[in-house]
Amino acid sequence: MVEVLEEYGPKKFFAIVTDNAKNMRKAVRQCEEMYPHLVSYGCLAHALHLLCSDILKLSSIETHLSHIIHIVKTINQCQVLRAQFTEIRNEMKCGVSLSLPVKTRWGSHVKCLQDLTKCKSVLQRLAISPDKTIQDRIRSAKANLLDEGFWINSSALVELLKPITEAITRLEGDSSSIHLVCETFAKIGSNISTHLECVKLTDCEKTEAMDKFISRKEYALQPIHFAADLLTPRSVGANLSSAERIEAMKYITTMSTTTTIEIGDEGVSKITEDLGNYLAKTDFFGDTFLWNILDNVSLVTWWKGFCGHLCLSKVAVRILTMPCTSAAPERSFSSQSSIHTKRRNRLTTQRAANLNYIQYNSKLLKRSRQHHIQSQYPIEETVQNNVSIEGRNLQKEIEVIENHISEEEELDETISSWHSNTTGNGNSDDDFNFADFAMTDDEIDQRMETREQRPARILRQSKVNILENVLMKSGKGTEQPQKKTEVEKDTSDAENKDAVLDLPEIKKITQGSLEEQTIETSTFYNKKVSSCLRKRKL
Repeated sequence: MVEVLEEYGPKKFFAIVTDNAKNMRKAVRQCEEMYPHLVSYGCLAHALHLLCSDILKLSSIETHLSHIIHIVKTINQCQVLRAQFTEIRNEMKCGVSLSLPVKTRWGSHVKCLQDLTKCKSVLQRLAISPDKTIQDRIRSAKANLLDEGFWINSSALVELLKPITEAITRLEGDSSSIHLVCETFAKIGSNISTHLECVKLTDCEKTEAMDKFISRKEYALQPIHFAADLLTPRSVGANLSSAERIEAMKYITTMSTTTTIEIGDEGVSKITEDLGNYLAKTDFFGDTFLWNILDNVSLVTWWKGFCGHLCLSKVAVRILTMPCTSAAPERSFSSQSSIHTKRRNRLTTQRAANLNYIQYNSKLLKRSRQHHIQSQYPIEETVQNNVSIEGRNLQKEIEVIENHISEEEELDETISSWHSNTTGNGNSDDDFNFADFAMTDDEIDQRMETREQRPARILRQSKVNILENVLMKSGKGTEQPQKKTEVEKDTSDAENKDAVLDLPEIKKITQGSLEEQTIETSTFYNKKVSSCLRKRKL
């Protein structure tokens, strides 16, 4: 740590965030002795994860969790049970799979419990299956699956642990969220005291769980967190006790003397005056305009932009921009493991660090660009997904026509191959082939076809023309002067109408055009067209 601090300059650093390992805590204490302006506190994500682990280590919950793991392993490790479970799940339209908890994954225990409770009906149906083979394999887990108390206790555990995992996800992001720490612990404490009674625990275990929460909270929350909650205009210390508010105010007023913030000799007294006006909402903070715009701007922008002339603003910005977790370095470690692998093990330390730096920052840049594009150019789903003309939804009609066209394209694969009536000697160089000559658009429509190919082409071409007309009416296409085909002449009267063609009208016009085309052909030709129409269900 000291090497990094000296390399970039100690004054550029304000806080050090670590986990609760003894070696890390000792290293931080040594850094604080060398650099008094540094502030150290624990990682909130690790603290909440340890709180979740403390609750799971209670004997009653540990026993219940072992039953859940046994159920998941019994089904996943048996091919017969897994296949039957998948079949029942698909039949009941349940898109959830069973998962096992992982010690190093935050929130994996809650996900395991949630997946199990969502598959309750599937598992109970599997437990009462009449198949003897399934009954033999699932006998050890059948009692718990059919016990309603087991499911009630599982749901209560989900309600108890879910707010903790959600808080980890919310706090471990790249954006600054130190102002949410006190609010998060207040909600978790209220949730634990409420749902702890619903879980099957002894009185001693309930007391132990509350003691664990208090100890983790005391380790995680430091004066900088109290100050961040006090300097949050949306709460103004609403999540703090009286003693915590006093600590927050002391920390803010004495911060100018222990940190590298340049506020001048009169800065301490000015910060105290600004803090009093801020808490009382008087003087500059007495205008309601400042408090009404909080929903439209971020906290840092509010302090830096609208209150930037105040000395308190510099302290507030410095505190509110501090990270509350060490999750960002954890993600960089994952990126490092993908760069320096067993196959790619000859990279120097500096080159691996440069690659990791580029990869991590490129992800951040890509994420910010996507957010900027979405905010600048919002997509109106109603316009994109529901194209309507004169109160009618044409999207489904267009999809139906496109499906018919795709079906006709698939019909070509089943139709017999093309046989030319032109004589030849059997050699590919002497036989007549249209690909040997350049053809115009008119000549392409007049090329030779078999009796099976012509009705399919006419039907497909008519649907393409009708689809283009519908798209033009809906504003998705642009009119271009083209030579009318035989089918377009038949549909010209319908195109001149103001109303858009309905599907029944499309079918009627298509069928009528095909009937006129088939009048000039032989009886066998008419039978082929009729059979083609019956197959396509027009």
